[in-house]
This record gives sequence, C-alpha cells and structure tokens, in this order.
Amino acid sequence: MVYTFEQVNEALNRFQKNQPEIKEIIAFFKEIIKMHVKVKNDLNLPSIVPDKEKTKEKLEKGFPLLELNLIPDFPQESTLLREELSKLIKKRGPLVAKNLEKIEHHLLKEDHIFVNLSQNYLLHTWLPLEDFIKTYDLDHNLLFFLIKNSVKPFIESMAERVLPTCDLSPWSEAVCPICGSLPALAFLKPIKSNGDGLINKGKEKGLSCSLCNHTWQFPRLKCPFCLTDKQDALGYFYLDNGEKGYRVDICNDCKCYIKTIDFEYCPISEELLFLEDIHTINLDLLAEKEGYSKKAEKIF
Repeated sequence: MVYTFEQVNEALNRFQKNQPEIKEIIAFFKEIIKMHVKVKNDLNLPSIVPDKEKTKEKLEKGFPLLELNLIPDFPQESTLLREELSKLIKKRGPLVAKNLEKIEHHLLKEDHIFVNLSQNYLLHTWLPLEDFIKTYDLDHNLLFFLIKNSVKPFIESMAERVLPTCDLSPWSEAVCPICGSLPALAFLKPIKSNGDGLINKGKEKGLSCSLCNHTWQFPRLKCPFCLTDKQDALGYFYLDNGEKGYRVDICNDCKCYIKTIDFEYCPISEELLFLEDIHTINLDLLAEKEGYSKKAEKIF
C-alpha cells in the first residue's frame, strides 16, 4: 500500500503513452498525487498498535479497524492541502473555478465548517454534506472531490501504520476493513500454491478501497454493493478493443458496476492499483451508457 511519487509517475507516463487522449487528466492527477505524497511524508502521526483481541473481535463483527470518530484532532495539513488543491482545480476552467469559489465562500464563513464536513465524510454520514450542498446550491461532485482529496493522504497514512499490526483474514465484508469506505475497483489474481509456482485453480477476487487504497479479498460471485449472489443478476463485459485484463462487473439487481483489473495481464502492483481508476475512464463511460452507476465517488 506504500508507494512513492516516482512509482506513480512511471505508471501514469505509461498510461499516457497508451492513451494520449487523457493526457490532461493524467497531468492533473500527477499534481494531486504529488501533493498527497508530500503531505504523507511531512505527517507526524503517532504509532497505532491496536489490541489484537479487540481487533479480531471488531473484524469478526464487521466493524472496520479505524475508529475515525475517535480521532481527537483533525490534521491541520488537510486544511492546508485543501487550499493547494483549490488553486490547482481552478485551473481546470472558468466554470469549475466559478463553482469552486462558491464552495469556498461558504466553507470559509467559519473555521469549523470544513473540519465538520470532512469528519462527516470520513464517518460516511452523508446527510450533513447533502444539506450543506442543497442549502447553498453547490456542485455536489466538486465538493466531494475537494473533501476526499484533502483527507485522503491522512487516512492513507493511518492505514499504512495500522495494517502491519493486524490479521485481516476474518474480514468478509464489502467495505474496507481499514476505514469502512466503499471499493473503487476490483481485481483478479492467480491463486498461488504453497510453493513459488502457480496452480491452475482459477483466480481469487479482491476489492480496492476508494479512500485508503487498501485491498482485501471478496467472493468472486457476489455483488459488492447489494451483496446478491444470484447468478442470473450478475454479469460482466469488456471493451471491444482486444485489450485483455480490463472488464466491467455489473449487477442487474442494484444496477451498479465496478471495474475489474486482472493482474495476469496488467503490469501494475497492488500498491498502485488505485491508479487504474484513471486509466480506465473509458470503462466508466461505457458502463454509464449502458445504464449502470458507480457506487463509490469517481476519482476525477
């Protein structure tokens, strides 16, 4: 889960070479991830050593490890990052800049507004955010994007600290066992034998968190959103371009989709899997055209 900007830059350059039509989007996200890495490197978080018995009990009961409501101090770095992100986002165009200035106007009326909204975001209590958006007629996607990318490096850092101390094998839920967020992507990887080789027994499926980037195992034949396992409701499709390794898994019960990356064909590590959300924008467009929606917020 730990990554460097050099690794990110190499992967995004490869994407850009393959898809020059999203060159500007990739350049935009390079700047955002560069900010995230800098913030993570500068953070001075305390060590997190969860109690093993309590951790096991929480996971078995379906509760994520990080109790975000118990974080005593919201990091000042997130507020400073929001200011830097705002400057970058405004360069996307006059309409985006106008909508963001409207958001900032209401966020800055009182010091605690951004902190409160961010804490609600982390706790997945959406009503205060929706009320704020409705009251001031704000751009929903833009506000969520700003908040998410302001808190993301903080939560990534917490996840990186807590992960080595925990056994996540009891976890079988569809949300992240670390922070409780929805998955952004799914992945398939060959099942390893006890030795160094691979055995021909198919592939296991996993999910990748939309906030902290952690990955975890999940049943292959189950919707990660409505949790149906009815085979007649589940399906998938590919782009008709001959490219292996990328597909869209769909559920006709809840009409949601998740993009799935097959590690057998895609040269990217689990630590950098979150970048594939940028690389596979074409799959989002196709899925939405077919009437399916993405449950987790889009990365862009």
